[in-house]
Amino acid sequence: MASGTAISLGIVTQANAYTPIWSATGLYEQIVAADCRDCEEDIGILIACTGNGLPARVTVNAVAAPTGQDGAFSPVTFSIDGQTFTYQAKTVEYGLIGFTPEFMVGDSDPLIQALQSGREAFVVFNGQQSRIGLKGSRSALNIFKAHCGWTPQGYQQNLARAGAASPPVRDDVPVIPTPQTRQQAPDAGQPQTGVPPYSQTVLAPTPAQADANGAFWFTGDGFGNGSPKSLRYGIPETDAMAFYASCEEAGPQGTAVELYTSFGDLPPGSSVTIAFTHAFGSSSYKGTTFIENDEYAGSRFTIPKSDPVWSAIAASPQFSVGVAGQPEARLNGASGSAAIIEFSKQCNR
Repeated sequence: MASGTAISLGIVTQANAYTPIWSATGLYEQIVAADCRDCEEDIGILIACTGNGLPARVTVNAVAAPTGQDGAFSPVTFSIDGQTFTYQAKTVEYGLIGFTPEFMVGDSDPLIQALQSGREAFVVFNGQQSRIGLKGSRSALNIFKAHCGWTPQGYQQNLARAGAASPPVRDDVPVIPTPQTRQQAPDAGQPQTGVPPYSQTVLAPTPAQADANGAFWFTGDGFGNGSPKSLRYGIPETDAMAFYASCEEAGPQGTAVELYTSFGDLPPGSSVTIAFTHAFGSSSYKGTTFIENDEYAGSRFTIPKSDPVWSAIAASPQFSVGVAGQPEARLNGASGSAAIIEFSKQCNR
């Protein structure tokens, strides 16, 4: 959400005042959007945030069936102004409501835009069909997107809010601040269009797959811009970085790498060995320590051109890297394979 913008959550105070107009209630990651206000059991569709920037859970009570199998998957289809969207929904039994479809949508899912721009939606599921009005959906879903971190401004504000509430971090181990995950990867089979706010790659924009700290592998600036010949692991536009590599800074023979992990009590300029332990064995390199200031320190080393370490870490669900004898960073390489492979291909031409 834009800084300084006042947001109304559309809450009415009159008890049981059912209004067939969309509303958003709650704050931040607890926000939900529904097709009515104070409608209780009359909710037709409910979209619930599951975390900062994460896909949202869509529950469509309007087409709940009287019979079904809890946990089974069946298609649910939306028709909105001539557009059709079909999802494989999980069937969830909700007491008197019945067997209800649930599925996930990401922030770039075309269904959200269609719900905001359409006048009505027709939904079909397991032989049930219903009409859902869309009056007020544009405003309610704009509020939802801002609070759930589906906009760059909203996401960054949630990071700042979560970071302010985090306990102090230790300075003797490699760490990344602990805001919630920026998970852009859509559920398999869900239609997706457009470029996500965060992108792992530059040349072929790919949704980010963040870890529990909100960090991920990316080339360029993390938004799909910049040079594919730079690679980072961290949170874009922050100082929360664990790893940086560039094949434009070390010359034609190799890749310049900075690793921001502990090197103990060694002074800057000390010789160290940086070790990778990955799914295919280990790789090690000679480097030196550096301290630029209190917030910028680590080890610098060069990886020779065409070194197989890049393909090794891209194929490793988990690998560790650090200065020998010091605490290591444990990273997920496979989650960032698109970025690592793009970087390696560009640098080894």
